[in-house]
Amino acid sequence: MRHNTLRRSTLRRYTSGLALILAASLAVPACSKKDSPETAQAVTKEVTASGALEQLAAPAGVLAFGGADSPEQLIQHVARLLGPAGQQLTSEVAMGGLERSLGLGAGTIDATKPARFLVADPKLYAEPLAVAFVVKNRDAFIAALPPSKTMNEGGDAYSWTEGTKAVFVNLLDDHAVVTHAPQLFAKQREFFTKLLGSKIEGAFSSVLSVKNIAAAFNAELDAFAAEMEANIGRIKAPGASLGAPEQSLELVRAAARFARELDTVTMSAAVPGGDLMLTVDTRAKAGTELAKHFTGSKPGALALMAKIPADAKFAAVFSIDPAGDNALMKQLSQWGMKLGVGAGSSAELTQATEAFYRATTGEMALFAYRPEGTSELAIVSLTGVKDAPRMRAAWAEFMKMYSTDSMKKALVETGLELKFTAGAYKVGDVPVNVTEAKLNGDAKKRPELAQLGSLFESLTTSHSAVTDEFVIVAMGATAKASMEAWLGGTVKGGLDLVPGLVKARGRAAENAVALVYGSPAELMQLVMGAPTPPQAQAQPGGIALSIGQKEGALRVVLDLPAAEVQTLSAVFGALAGSLR
Repeated sequence: MRHNTLRRSTLRRYTSGLALILAASLAVPACSKKDSPETAQAVTKEVTASGALEQLAAPAGVLAFGGADSPEQLIQHVARLLGPAGQQLTSEVAMGGLERSLGLGAGTIDATKPARFLVADPKLYAEPLAVAFVVKNRDAFIAALPPSKTMNEGGDAYSWTEGTKAVFVNLLDDHAVVTHAPQLFAKQREFFTKLLGSKIEGAFSSVLSVKNIAAAFNAELDAFAAEMEANIGRIKAPGASLGAPEQSLELVRAAARFARELDTVTMSAAVPGGDLMLTVDTRAKAGTELAKHFTGSKPGALALMAKIPADAKFAAVFSIDPAGDNALMKQLSQWGMKLGVGAGSSAELTQATEAFYRATTGEMALFAYRPEGTSELAIVSLTGVKDAPRMRAAWAEFMKMYSTDSMKKALVETGLELKFTAGAYKVGDVPVNVTEAKLNGDAKKRPELAQLGSLFESLTTSHSAVTDEFVIVAMGATAKASMEAWLGGTVKGGLDLVPGLVKARGRAAENAVALVYGSPAELMQLVMGAPTPPQAQAQPGGIALSIGQKEGALRVVLDLPAAEVQTLSAVFGALAGSLR
Protein backbone atom coordinates (compact mmCIF):
# COMPACT_ATOMS: atom_id res chain seq x y z
CA MET A 1 0.00 0.00 0.00
CA ARG A 2 2.76 2.37 0.97
CA HIS A 3 4.67 1.49 -2.23
CA ASN A 4 1.65 2.34 -4.41
CA THR A 5 1.09 5.64 -2.63
CA LEU A 6 4.73 6.66 -3.16
CA ARG A 7 4.52 5.70 -6.82
CA ARG A 8 1.35 7.76 -7.31
CA SER A 9 2.95 10.77 -5.57
CA THR A 10 6.05 10.55 -7.73
CA LEU A 11 3.91 10.32 -10.88
CA ARG A 12 1.93 13.43 -9.93
CA ARG A 13 5.13 15.42 -9.38
CA TYR A 14 6.51 14.22 -12.71
CA THR A 15 3.36 15.10 -14.69
CA SER A 16 3.08 18.51 -12.97
CA GLY A 17 6.69 19.31 -13.88
CA LEU A 18 6.14 18.15 -17.46
CA ALA A 19 3.10 20.43 -17.71
CA LEU A 20 5.11 23.43 -16.48
CA ILE A 21 7.89 22.72 -18.98
CA LEU A 22 5.35 22.39 -21.80
CA ALA A 23 3.61 25.65 -20.82
CA ALA A 24 6.94 27.48 -20.70
CA SER A 25 7.95 26.14 -24.10
CA LEU A 26 4.71 27.44 -25.62
CA ALA A 27 5.00 30.85 -23.97
CA VAL A 28 8.69 31.59 -24.74
CA PRO A 29 10.15 31.05 -28.24
CA ALA A 30 13.10 28.69 -28.19
CA CYS A 31 16.53 30.06 -29.15
CA SER A 32 17.82 28.27 -32.21
CA LYS A 33 21.45 28.10 -33.15
CA LYS A 34 20.78 30.97 -35.57
CA ASP A 35 19.50 33.29 -32.80
CA SER A 36 22.08 35.04 -30.64
CA PRO A 37 21.04 36.09 -27.09
CA GLU A 38 21.05 39.74 -28.32
CA THR A 39 18.66 38.94 -31.19
CA ALA A 40 16.33 37.00 -28.88
CA GLN A 41 16.29 39.92 -26.44
CA ALA A 42 14.80 42.15 -29.17
CA VAL A 43 11.53 40.15 -29.04
CA THR A 44 10.43 42.41 -26.14
CA LYS A 45 9.34 45.46 -28.13
CA GLU A 46 9.96 49.01 -26.93
CA VAL A 47 8.43 50.54 -30.06
CA THR A 48 4.67 50.05 -30.26
CA ALA A 49 1.88 51.67 -32.28
CA SER A 50 1.35 55.28 -31.14
CA GLY A 51 -1.19 56.60 -33.67
CA ALA A 52 -0.84 59.25 -36.38
CA LEU A 53 2.47 61.14 -36.47
CA GLU A 54 0.61 64.46 -36.80
CA GLN A 55 -1.09 63.85 -33.44
CA LEU A 56 2.16 63.51 -31.46
CA ALA A 57 2.94 66.36 -29.08
CA ALA A 58 6.54 67.58 -29.19
CA PRO A 59 8.10 67.52 -25.71
CA ALA A 60 10.26 70.38 -24.44
CA GLY A 61 13.51 70.57 -26.38
CA VAL A 62 12.06 69.15 -29.64
CA LEU A 63 11.42 71.69 -32.42
CA ALA A 64 10.45 69.45 -35.35
CA PHE A 65 10.00 65.82 -36.35
CA GLY A 66 8.68 63.75 -39.24
CA GLY A 67 9.51 61.11 -41.81
CA ALA A 68 8.19 58.61 -44.35
CA ASP A 69 6.76 55.11 -43.89
CA SER A 70 8.64 53.95 -46.99
CA PRO A 71 11.66 55.99 -48.13
CA GLU A 72 11.90 53.73 -51.18
CA GLN A 73 8.38 54.62 -52.34
CA LEU A 74 8.98 58.31 -51.58
CA ILE A 75 12.12 58.30 -53.76
CA GLN A 76 10.25 56.51 -56.55
CA HIS A 77 7.45 59.10 -56.39
CA VAL A 78 9.95 61.97 -56.64
CA ALA A 79 11.76 60.34 -59.57
CA ARG A 80 8.49 59.83 -61.49
CA LEU A 81 7.39 63.38 -60.72
CA LEU A 82 10.62 64.83 -62.12
CA GLY A 83 10.34 62.77 -65.33
CA PRO A 84 13.57 62.73 -67.39
CA ALA A 85 15.34 64.85 -64.78
CA GLY A 86 14.78 62.14 -62.17
CA GLN A 87 16.05 59.15 -64.13
CA GLN A 88 19.23 58.89 -62.05
CA LEU A 89 17.38 59.05 -58.75
CA THR A 90 16.95 55.54 -57.32
CA SER A 91 16.47 54.14 -53.84
CA GLU A 92 19.85 52.42 -54.03
CA VAL A 93 21.65 55.66 -54.89
CA ALA A 94 19.85 57.75 -52.28
CA MET A 95 20.06 55.27 -49.41
CA GLY A 96 23.64 54.39 -50.31
CA GLY A 97 24.54 58.07 -50.04
CA LEU A 98 22.83 58.26 -46.64
CA GLU A 99 24.68 55.20 -45.36
CA ARG A 100 28.03 56.61 -46.49
CA SER A 101 27.33 60.05 -44.97
CA LEU A 102 26.50 58.44 -41.61
CA GLY A 103 29.43 56.04 -41.70
CA LEU A 104 27.20 52.97 -41.75
CA GLY A 105 27.64 49.69 -43.57
CA ALA A 106 26.45 49.52 -47.18
CA GLY A 107 23.03 47.92 -47.69
CA THR A 108 22.18 47.78 -43.99
CA ILE A 109 19.16 50.18 -44.08
CA ASP A 110 15.76 48.76 -45.03
CA ALA A 111 14.36 51.49 -47.30
CA THR A 112 10.95 49.80 -47.47
CA LYS A 113 10.32 50.37 -43.74
CA PRO A 114 9.62 53.60 -41.80
CA ALA A 115 12.27 56.30 -41.43
CA ARG A 116 12.01 59.28 -39.08
CA PHE A 117 13.90 62.46 -38.19
CA LEU A 118 13.95 64.80 -35.21
CA VAL A 119 15.34 68.32 -34.79
CA ALA A 120 16.11 69.38 -31.23
CA ASP A 121 16.79 72.81 -29.73
CA PRO A 122 20.21 73.95 -31.07
CA LYS A 123 20.74 75.84 -27.83
CA LEU A 124 20.76 72.51 -26.01
CA TYR A 125 22.65 70.45 -28.61
CA ALA A 126 25.37 71.67 -30.96
CA GLU A 127 24.27 68.94 -33.41
CA PRO A 128 20.46 68.87 -33.03
CA LEU A 129 19.52 66.47 -35.85
CA ALA A 130 18.66 62.80 -35.29
CA VAL A 131 17.67 60.29 -37.99
CA ALA A 132 16.13 56.86 -37.43
CA PHE A 133 15.43 53.93 -39.72
CA VAL A 134 14.83 50.18 -39.72
CA VAL A 135 17.84 47.90 -40.24
CA LYS A 136 17.61 44.78 -42.38
CA ASN A 137 19.39 42.60 -39.84
CA ARG A 138 20.38 43.76 -36.38
CA ASP A 139 23.47 41.57 -36.04
CA ALA A 140 24.70 42.35 -39.56
CA PHE A 141 24.12 46.06 -38.97
CA ILE A 142 26.21 46.03 -35.78
CA ALA A 143 28.94 43.97 -37.45
CA ALA A 144 29.17 46.51 -40.30
CA LEU A 145 29.74 49.48 -37.98
CA PRO A 146 33.29 50.92 -37.99
CA PRO A 147 35.85 48.80 -36.08
CA SER A 148 36.67 51.82 -33.91
CA LYS A 149 33.20 51.76 -32.33
CA THR A 150 32.78 51.47 -28.60
CA MET A 151 29.77 49.89 -26.90
CA ASN A 152 27.97 50.72 -23.68
CA GLU A 153 27.12 48.10 -21.06
CA GLY A 154 23.59 47.55 -22.35
CA GLY A 155 24.83 46.52 -25.77
CA ASP A 156 22.42 48.75 -27.69
CA ALA A 157 24.43 51.99 -28.07
CA TYR A 158 27.60 52.50 -30.11
CA SER A 159 29.79 55.51 -30.78
CA TRP A 160 32.79 56.41 -32.90
CA THR A 161 34.33 59.43 -34.62
CA GLU A 162 33.64 60.09 -38.29
CA GLY A 163 36.01 62.84 -39.49
CA THR A 164 35.59 65.59 -36.88
CA LYS A 165 32.14 64.46 -35.69
CA ALA A 166 31.18 61.99 -33.02
CA VAL A 167 28.53 59.48 -34.16
CA PHE A 168 26.14 57.78 -31.73
CA VAL A 169 23.92 54.85 -32.74
CA ASN A 170 21.23 53.61 -30.38
CA LEU A 171 19.10 50.55 -31.15
CA LEU A 172 15.41 50.30 -30.30
CA ASP A 173 14.19 46.88 -31.47
CA ASP A 174 15.03 46.85 -35.19
CA HIS A 175 15.28 50.66 -35.38
CA ALA A 176 18.63 52.47 -35.41
CA VAL A 177 18.70 56.07 -34.12
CA VAL A 178 21.74 58.06 -35.30
CA THR A 179 22.73 61.32 -33.60
CA HIS A 180 25.83 63.50 -33.28
CA ALA A 181 24.97 64.75 -29.79
CA PRO A 182 25.86 62.47 -26.84
CA GLN A 183 22.78 63.13 -24.68
CA LEU A 184 20.09 63.69 -27.33
CA PHE A 185 18.84 60.10 -27.47
CA ALA A 186 18.92 59.62 -23.71
CA LYS A 187 16.93 62.80 -23.06
CA GLN A 188 14.29 62.02 -25.69
CA ARG A 189 14.20 58.22 -25.51
CA GLU A 190 10.51 58.07 -24.57
CA PHE A 191 9.54 60.36 -27.44
CA PHE A 192 11.66 58.36 -29.89
CA THR A 193 9.65 55.23 -29.06
CA LYS A 194 6.42 57.14 -29.89
CA LEU A 195 7.88 58.70 -33.03
CA LEU A 196 9.11 55.34 -34.34
CA GLY A 197 5.75 53.74 -33.58
CA SER A 198 3.72 56.44 -35.35
CA LYS A 199 1.92 56.04 -38.68
CA ILE A 200 1.91 58.36 -41.69
CA GLU A 201 -0.89 58.73 -44.22
CA GLY A 202 0.66 59.58 -47.57
CA ALA A 203 4.25 59.78 -48.73
CA PHE A 204 5.78 62.10 -46.12
CA SER A 205 4.81 64.13 -43.06
CA SER A 206 6.50 66.56 -40.68
CA VAL A 207 5.50 68.62 -37.65
CA LEU A 208 7.02 71.97 -36.68
CA SER A 209 6.45 72.88 -33.03
CA VAL A 210 6.16 76.67 -33.31
CA LYS A 211 5.28 76.79 -29.62
CA ASN A 212 8.64 75.26 -28.70
CA ILE A 213 10.52 77.37 -31.26
CA ALA A 214 8.98 80.59 -29.93
CA ALA A 215 9.86 79.57 -26.37
CA ALA A 216 13.44 78.72 -27.37
CA PHE A 217 14.00 81.98 -29.27
CA ASN A 218 11.72 84.34 -27.35
CA ALA A 219 14.59 86.55 -26.20
CA GLU A 220 16.01 86.78 -29.73
CA LEU A 221 12.64 87.90 -31.15
CA ASP A 222 12.37 90.68 -28.56
CA ALA A 223 16.00 91.73 -29.03
CA PHE A 224 15.63 91.90 -32.83
CA ALA A 225 12.53 94.12 -32.59
CA ALA A 226 14.22 96.36 -29.98
CA GLU A 227 17.37 96.73 -32.11
CA MET A 228 15.31 97.53 -35.19
CA GLU A 229 13.35 100.19 -33.27
CA ALA A 230 16.55 101.71 -31.91
CA ASN A 231 18.08 101.90 -35.41
CA ILE A 232 14.99 103.64 -36.78
CA GLY A 233 15.13 106.16 -33.92
CA ARG A 234 18.80 106.94 -34.67
CA ILE A 235 18.36 107.55 -38.42
CA LYS A 236 14.99 109.27 -38.36
CA ALA A 237 15.31 113.05 -38.49
CA PRO A 238 12.63 115.19 -36.75
CA GLY A 239 9.58 115.45 -38.98
CA ALA A 240 10.89 112.94 -41.53
CA SER A 241 8.69 110.14 -42.82
CA LEU A 242 10.38 106.77 -42.75
CA GLY A 243 7.33 104.78 -43.72
CA ALA A 244 8.95 101.57 -44.98
CA PRO A 245 11.29 100.92 -41.98
CA GLU A 246 8.51 101.70 -39.50
CA GLN A 247 6.13 99.41 -41.36
CA SER A 248 8.77 96.67 -41.41
CA LEU A 249 9.12 97.05 -37.63
CA GLU A 250 5.35 96.70 -37.28
CA LEU A 251 5.50 93.52 -39.35
CA VAL A 252 8.30 92.13 -37.16
CA ARG A 253 6.26 92.80 -34.03
CA ALA A 254 3.16 91.29 -35.60
CA ALA A 255 5.14 88.22 -36.71
CA ALA A 256 6.43 87.78 -33.13
CA ARG A 257 2.87 87.98 -31.78
CA PHE A 258 1.74 85.58 -34.49
CA ALA A 259 4.47 83.06 -33.59
CA ARG A 260 3.64 83.21 -29.89
CA GLU A 261 0.01 82.35 -30.58
CA LEU A 262 0.81 79.39 -32.84
CA ASP A 263 1.00 75.80 -31.69
CA THR A 264 2.12 73.65 -34.64
CA VAL A 265 2.62 73.69 -38.40
CA THR A 266 2.20 70.29 -40.05
CA MET A 267 3.25 69.55 -43.63
CA SER A 268 2.33 66.33 -45.41
CA ALA A 269 2.80 65.08 -48.96
CA ALA A 270 0.60 62.74 -50.99
CA VAL A 271 0.91 61.48 -54.55
CA PRO A 272 -2.60 61.09 -56.03
CA GLY A 273 -2.44 59.74 -59.56
CA GLY A 274 1.27 60.55 -59.82
CA ASP A 275 0.79 64.25 -59.00
CA LEU A 276 2.20 65.87 -55.87
CA MET A 277 -0.02 67.40 -53.21
CA LEU A 278 1.47 69.27 -50.26
CA THR A 279 -0.84 70.06 -47.36
CA VAL A 280 0.16 72.52 -44.63
CA ASP A 281 -1.97 72.80 -41.49
CA THR A 282 -1.28 75.74 -39.16
CA ARG A 283 -2.86 75.40 -35.74
CA ALA A 284 -3.06 78.17 -33.14
CA LYS A 285 -3.05 77.70 -29.38
CA ALA A 286 -6.55 77.16 -28.02
CA GLY A 287 -8.25 80.33 -26.82
CA THR A 288 -5.96 82.77 -28.67
CA GLU A 289 -7.17 85.54 -30.97
CA LEU A 290 -5.41 83.81 -33.84
CA ALA A 291 -7.40 80.62 -33.24
CA LYS A 292 -10.60 82.67 -33.50
CA HIS A 293 -9.42 84.30 -36.73
CA PHE A 294 -8.67 80.92 -38.31
CA THR A 295 -12.25 79.80 -37.84
CA GLY A 296 -14.02 83.18 -37.98
CA SER A 297 -14.27 83.61 -41.76
CA LYS A 298 -16.97 81.67 -43.58
CA PRO A 299 -16.03 80.44 -47.08
CA GLY A 300 -17.80 81.79 -50.11
CA ALA A 301 -18.40 80.37 -53.58
CA LEU A 302 -15.18 81.46 -55.38
CA ALA A 303 -17.67 82.56 -58.02
CA LEU A 304 -15.42 85.03 -59.83
CA MET A 305 -13.57 82.13 -61.51
CA ALA A 306 -16.45 82.11 -64.00
CA LYS A 307 -15.73 85.75 -64.95
CA ILE A 308 -12.03 85.20 -65.71
CA PRO A 309 -10.98 84.42 -69.33
CA ALA A 310 -10.50 80.70 -69.93
CA ASP A 311 -6.94 81.21 -71.23
CA ALA A 312 -5.76 83.15 -68.15
CA LYS A 313 -2.13 82.38 -67.31
CA PHE A 314 -2.65 83.14 -63.63
CA ALA A 315 -5.71 83.63 -61.42
CA ALA A 316 -6.22 84.17 -57.69
CA VAL A 317 -9.77 84.21 -56.32
CA PHE A 318 -10.76 85.02 -52.73
CA SER A 319 -14.14 84.45 -51.13
CA ILE A 320 -15.03 85.58 -47.60
CA ASP A 321 -18.06 86.59 -45.59
CA PRO A 322 -17.96 90.41 -45.30
CA ALA A 323 -20.21 90.28 -42.25
CA GLY A 324 -18.00 87.72 -40.49
CA ASP A 325 -14.88 88.12 -38.38
CA ASN A 326 -12.28 88.32 -41.17
CA ALA A 327 -9.87 90.06 -38.80
CA LEU A 328 -6.86 88.19 -40.17
CA MET A 329 -7.77 88.99 -43.79
CA LYS A 330 -8.29 92.66 -42.94
CA GLN A 331 -4.96 92.86 -41.12
CA LEU A 332 -3.18 91.30 -44.10
CA SER A 333 -4.89 93.82 -46.40
CA GLN A 334 -3.74 96.71 -44.24
CA TRP A 335 -0.16 95.41 -44.24
CA GLY A 336 -0.37 95.05 -48.02
CA MET A 337 -1.51 98.66 -48.35
CA LYS A 338 1.24 99.88 -46.03
CA LEU A 339 3.98 97.96 -47.81
CA GLY A 340 2.57 98.70 -51.25
CA VAL A 341 1.89 102.43 -50.95
CA GLY A 342 3.03 103.38 -47.43
CA ALA A 343 -0.25 105.21 -47.08
CA GLY A 344 -2.08 106.53 -44.07
CA SER A 345 -2.08 105.85 -40.39
CA SER A 346 -3.29 102.60 -38.92
CA ALA A 347 -6.56 104.25 -37.88
CA GLU A 348 -7.18 105.56 -41.39
CA LEU A 349 -6.39 102.22 -42.98
CA THR A 350 -8.53 100.31 -40.48
CA GLN A 351 -11.49 102.57 -41.13
CA ALA A 352 -11.08 102.47 -44.92
CA THR A 353 -10.58 98.70 -44.95
CA GLU A 354 -13.66 98.13 -42.80
CA ALA A 355 -15.83 100.31 -45.06
CA PHE A 356 -14.44 98.60 -48.15
CA TYR A 357 -15.15 95.06 -46.91
CA ARG A 358 -18.68 95.90 -45.80
CA ALA A 359 -19.52 97.16 -49.30
CA THR A 360 -18.23 94.05 -51.09
CA THR A 361 -19.88 90.72 -51.87
CA GLY A 362 -16.79 89.08 -50.36
CA GLU A 363 -15.62 87.91 -53.81
CA MET A 364 -12.26 89.16 -55.14
CA ALA A 365 -9.98 88.11 -57.99
CA LEU A 366 -6.60 88.99 -59.48
CA PHE A 367 -5.57 87.49 -62.82
CA ALA A 368 -3.32 87.84 -65.87
CA TYR A 369 -4.22 87.00 -69.46
CA ARG A 370 -3.47 87.97 -73.04
CA PRO A 371 -6.31 90.02 -74.57
CA GLU A 372 -7.31 88.76 -78.01
CA GLY A 373 -5.17 90.20 -80.79
CA THR A 374 -2.35 91.42 -78.50
CA SER A 375 0.99 90.07 -77.31
CA GLU A 376 0.92 92.06 -74.08
CA LEU A 377 0.02 90.61 -70.71
CA ALA A 378 -3.02 92.24 -69.08
CA ILE A 379 -3.26 92.24 -65.27
CA VAL A 380 -6.72 92.90 -63.84
CA SER A 381 -8.41 92.68 -60.45
CA LEU A 382 -12.14 92.45 -59.77
CA THR A 383 -13.99 92.94 -56.49
CA GLY A 384 -17.69 92.14 -56.26
CA VAL A 385 -19.84 95.10 -55.19
CA LYS A 386 -22.82 94.64 -52.84
CA ASP A 387 -23.52 98.29 -52.00
CA ALA A 388 -22.44 100.54 -54.89
CA PRO A 389 -22.87 103.98 -53.18
CA ARG A 390 -21.03 102.76 -50.09
CA MET A 391 -18.29 101.23 -52.23
CA ARG A 392 -17.76 104.44 -54.20
CA ALA A 393 -17.31 106.33 -50.94
CA ALA A 394 -14.93 103.70 -49.54
CA TRP A 395 -12.89 103.58 -52.75
CA ALA A 396 -12.64 107.37 -52.79
CA GLU A 397 -11.15 107.22 -49.28
CA PHE A 398 -8.52 104.76 -50.48
CA MET A 399 -7.71 106.98 -53.45
CA LYS A 400 -7.31 110.06 -51.21
CA MET A 401 -4.35 108.41 -49.54
CA TYR A 402 -2.38 108.83 -52.76
CA SER A 403 -2.71 112.61 -52.47
CA THR A 404 -1.67 113.13 -48.86
CA ASP A 405 1.56 114.97 -48.00
CA SER A 406 2.76 112.01 -45.91
CA MET A 407 2.29 109.70 -48.90
CA LYS A 408 4.17 112.00 -51.27
CA LYS A 409 7.02 112.41 -48.79
CA ALA A 410 7.27 108.66 -48.20
CA LEU A 411 7.34 107.95 -51.93
CA VAL A 412 10.04 110.54 -52.60
CA GLU A 413 12.21 108.88 -49.94
CA THR A 414 11.76 105.51 -51.63
CA GLY A 415 12.67 106.93 -55.05
CA LEU A 416 9.20 107.25 -56.58
CA GLU A 417 7.23 110.03 -58.20
CA LEU A 418 3.48 109.57 -58.07
CA LYS A 419 0.78 111.18 -60.15
CA PHE A 420 -2.85 110.49 -59.29
CA THR A 421 -5.71 111.74 -61.46
CA ALA A 422 -9.30 111.21 -60.32
CA GLY A 423 -11.71 110.79 -63.25
CA ALA A 424 -8.92 110.96 -65.84
CA TYR A 425 -11.33 109.70 -68.52
CA LYS A 426 -14.68 107.99 -68.94
CA VAL A 427 -15.83 104.78 -70.57
CA GLY A 428 -19.49 105.40 -71.25
CA ASP A 429 -20.65 107.19 -68.11
CA VAL A 430 -18.14 105.46 -65.78
CA PRO A 431 -15.22 107.67 -64.60
CA VAL A 432 -11.79 106.02 -64.49
CA ASN A 433 -8.99 107.02 -62.07
CA VAL A 434 -5.36 106.80 -63.17
CA THR A 435 -2.37 106.31 -60.86
CA GLU A 436 1.12 106.55 -62.37
CA ALA A 437 4.33 105.83 -60.47
CA LYS A 438 7.79 106.43 -61.89
CA LEU A 439 11.33 106.27 -60.57
CA ASN A 440 12.69 109.74 -59.83
CA GLY A 441 16.06 110.99 -61.03
CA ASP A 442 18.05 109.78 -58.02
CA ALA A 443 16.52 106.32 -58.13
CA LYS A 444 17.28 105.92 -61.84
CA LYS A 445 20.98 106.33 -61.04
CA ARG A 446 20.88 103.21 -58.91
CA PRO A 447 21.70 100.23 -61.21
CA GLU A 448 19.57 97.71 -59.34
CA LEU A 449 16.49 99.95 -59.70
CA ALA A 450 17.22 101.11 -63.23
CA GLN A 451 17.14 97.53 -64.50
CA LEU A 452 13.71 96.99 -62.94
CA GLY A 453 12.42 100.43 -63.88
CA SER A 454 10.20 99.54 -66.85
CA LEU A 455 8.71 96.44 -65.19
CA PHE A 456 8.15 98.28 -61.91
CA GLU A 457 6.54 101.30 -63.54
CA SER A 458 4.21 99.16 -65.63
CA LEU A 459 2.99 97.28 -62.55
CA THR A 460 2.54 100.44 -60.45
CA THR A 461 0.57 102.22 -63.18
CA SER A 462 -3.09 101.40 -62.69
CA HIS A 463 -6.53 102.42 -63.91
CA SER A 464 -9.50 101.90 -61.58
CA ALA A 465 -13.27 102.26 -61.78
CA VAL A 466 -16.30 101.38 -59.65
CA THR A 467 -19.46 100.00 -61.28
CA ASP A 468 -22.65 98.63 -59.75
CA GLU A 469 -21.16 95.11 -60.14
CA PHE A 470 -17.39 95.42 -59.68
CA VAL A 471 -14.42 97.47 -58.59
CA ILE A 472 -12.12 97.03 -61.59
CA VAL A 473 -8.38 97.74 -61.46
CA ALA A 474 -6.26 97.25 -64.60
CA MET A 475 -2.45 97.43 -64.52
CA GLY A 476 0.42 97.57 -66.96
CA ALA A 477 0.79 98.75 -70.55
CA THR A 478 -2.65 97.42 -71.50
CA ALA A 479 -4.46 99.11 -68.59
CA LYS A 480 -6.61 101.50 -70.64
CA ALA A 481 -7.49 98.90 -73.29
CA SER A 482 -8.34 96.41 -70.55
CA MET A 483 -10.55 98.92 -68.76
CA GLU A 484 -12.40 99.72 -71.99
CA ALA A 485 -12.93 95.99 -72.67
CA TRP A 486 -14.26 95.23 -69.20
CA LEU A 487 -16.49 98.29 -69.00
CA GLY A 488 -17.64 97.61 -72.56
CA GLY A 489 -18.64 94.04 -71.68
CA THR A 490 -16.53 92.39 -74.41
CA VAL A 491 -14.46 90.08 -72.15
CA LYS A 492 -15.57 86.44 -72.01
CA GLY A 493 -15.09 84.27 -68.91
CA GLY A 494 -14.91 80.49 -68.60
CA LEU A 495 -11.85 79.67 -66.47
CA ASP A 496 -14.12 77.74 -64.08
CA LEU A 497 -14.79 75.19 -66.85
CA VAL A 498 -11.13 74.49 -67.70
CA PRO A 499 -10.46 70.78 -66.87
CA GLY A 500 -7.28 71.51 -64.91
CA LEU A 501 -9.07 73.97 -62.65
CA VAL A 502 -12.08 71.68 -62.19
CA LYS A 503 -9.66 68.96 -61.03
CA ALA A 504 -7.84 71.41 -58.73
CA ARG A 505 -11.08 72.56 -57.11
CA GLY A 506 -11.95 68.95 -56.37
CA ARG A 507 -8.67 68.55 -54.45
CA ALA A 508 -8.65 71.99 -52.82
CA ALA A 509 -8.52 72.69 -49.09
CA GLU A 510 -11.73 72.16 -47.16
CA ASN A 511 -13.90 75.28 -46.65
CA ALA A 512 -11.71 77.16 -49.13
CA VAL A 513 -11.54 80.96 -48.90
CA ALA A 514 -8.89 81.30 -51.61
CA LEU A 515 -7.77 79.48 -54.75
CA VAL A 516 -4.76 80.38 -56.88
CA TYR A 517 -4.30 78.68 -60.24
CA GLY A 518 -1.82 79.16 -63.04
CA SER A 519 1.17 77.96 -64.98
CA PRO A 520 4.49 79.37 -63.73
CA ALA A 521 6.14 78.04 -66.89
CA GLU A 522 3.80 80.04 -69.15
CA LEU A 523 4.23 83.15 -67.01
CA MET A 524 8.00 82.83 -67.25
CA GLN A 525 7.71 82.56 -71.01
CA LEU A 526 5.53 85.69 -71.16
CA VAL A 527 7.32 87.89 -68.64
CA MET A 528 10.95 86.75 -69.01
CA GLY A 529 10.96 85.55 -72.58
CA ALA A 530 12.05 82.08 -71.49
CA PRO A 531 12.33 79.48 -74.28
CA THR A 532 9.22 77.34 -74.74
CA PRO A 533 9.94 73.60 -74.49
CA PRO A 534 7.66 71.12 -76.33
CA GLN A 535 6.12 69.99 -73.01
CA ALA A 536 4.61 73.45 -72.43
CA GLN A 537 2.51 73.17 -75.57
CA ALA A 538 1.75 69.44 -75.40
CA GLN A 539 0.66 69.36 -71.74
CA PRO A 540 -1.18 72.56 -70.78
CA GLY A 541 -2.21 72.77 -67.16
CA GLY A 542 -1.63 74.64 -63.96
CA ILE A 543 -0.47 74.54 -60.39
CA ALA A 544 -3.13 75.25 -57.76
CA LEU A 545 -2.84 76.63 -54.24
CA SER A 546 -5.88 76.77 -51.98
CA ILE A 547 -6.48 78.11 -48.47
CA GLY A 548 -9.22 76.95 -46.14
CA GLN A 549 -9.74 75.66 -42.64
CA LYS A 550 -10.31 72.21 -41.19
CA GLU A 551 -11.08 71.43 -37.57
CA GLY A 552 -9.74 74.79 -36.39
CA ALA A 553 -6.51 74.66 -38.41
CA LEU A 554 -5.68 76.99 -41.28
CA ARG A 555 -5.11 74.61 -44.21
CA VAL A 556 -3.05 75.35 -47.33
CA VAL A 557 -2.96 72.81 -50.18
CA LEU A 558 -0.44 73.02 -53.01
CA ASP A 559 -1.48 70.84 -55.97
CA LEU A 560 1.41 70.15 -58.37
CA PRO A 561 0.45 68.09 -61.43
CA ALA A 562 3.35 65.96 -62.66
CA ALA A 563 3.07 67.38 -66.18
CA GLU A 564 3.38 70.95 -64.85
CA VAL A 565 6.40 70.08 -62.69
CA GLN A 566 8.14 68.48 -65.68
CA THR A 567 7.27 71.47 -67.89
CA LEU A 568 8.66 73.89 -65.34
CA SER A 569 11.82 71.80 -65.04
CA ALA A 570 12.20 71.87 -68.84
CA VAL A 571 11.70 75.66 -68.92
CA PHE A 572 14.44 76.17 -66.32
CA GLY A 573 16.70 73.80 -68.25
CA ALA A 574 16.07 75.60 -71.54
CA LEU A 575 16.54 78.99 -69.88
CA ALA A 576 19.84 77.90 -68.33
CA GLY A 577 20.97 76.58 -71.71
CA SER A 578 20.16 79.85 -73.45
CA LEU A 579 22.26 81.80 -70.92
CA ARG A 580 25.42 79.74 -71.50
